[in-house]
Amino acid sequence: MADLSFEIGHSRDFLSYWQSLRQEGEIPHARQVNPGKIKELLPDLIIFEVLEDGTVRYRLTGTRVMERTGLEPTGKSLQDMVKSEFAEMLAFAFQSVVSLKIGIMAHFMNHYRGGHSGRMEVVILPLRAPENEPPRVICHWSRDPEVAEHIIGLERMTDRIDDATIFDLGFGLPDESLLAAFRA
Repeated sequence: MADLSFEIGHSRDFLSYWQSLRQEGEIPHARQVNPGKIKELLPDLIIFEVLEDGTVRYRLTGTRVMERTGLEPTGKSLQDMVKSEFAEMLAFAFQSVVSLKIGIMAHFMNHYRGGHSGRMEVVILPLRAPENEPPRVICHWSRDPEVAEHIIGLERMTDRIDDATIFDLGFGLPDESLLAAFRA
């Protein structure tokens, strides 16, 4: 993980916090997330539920994420909010994070009202959910500091993903065929 090239915001702090929650070789449980210990990160956090059918549903959304998007997405499907060609890829990526216990870091551009664009960095990590609830994923969604904080509301979400890196969280990486699928 030392080779990860974080570019924006508090991504490294987010990963370090997640790692500090690990106990006995397990991924952290959702109940372990303590908002008081990550106040700087909270506005840019999203917790998703990953349903069996591949739906990725917003469970909790940070205030800065809602301000940037102009939406309150809690309970909505991520796939319903992105371009249709990304929906299947997102389901695959989020399912892989929870089932393989891997992390993903990705970069993409969002386009905001008023013609502003901004590069985003997202770090996606698995969380264990309470019994009989769907697995969860916690994300930190950092914006390019060059985009003014007051830019509010998406005109359109990303047109492309510039890059995505899967990384080992201590459970090993999948075989080369899965890595190839991420590159596609």
